[in-house]
Amino acid sequence: MPSSHLQHWLALITSDVTSNRALIAMLQKKFRLRTLLISLFVGGVMLTSVLLLGALLLFQKCNIEDSLMESNIAYARKLADTMGRYLAISLRRSASWPGAQPGSRDLPT
Repeated sequence: MPSSHLQHWLALITSDVTSNRALIAMLQKKFRLRTLLISLFVGGVMLTSVLLLGALLLFQKCNIEDSLMESNIAYARKLADTMGRYLAISLRRSASWPGAQPGSRDLPT
């Protein structure tokens, strides 16, 4: 009888050891799978962030260039208008001086 109990306990211990080995192997596989999934998730998030930042940079660059061009065109028009007025006024003044008449040698005072 005692040997049958001993054999029974030995069978339980050896079955526990083999099941523990299987459990350890399964946990290692799960750990590797978990690591793989986490690294894929982190990589996906980082790749998405980089792509979004790149697209935003390109869009903002075009938007800033358009804004600068519009403001430069507005400034150029204003400058041209101011210079046109200045030249028109100076032309009127020079035409109103007596020395501006052809053949006159008088200098304006």
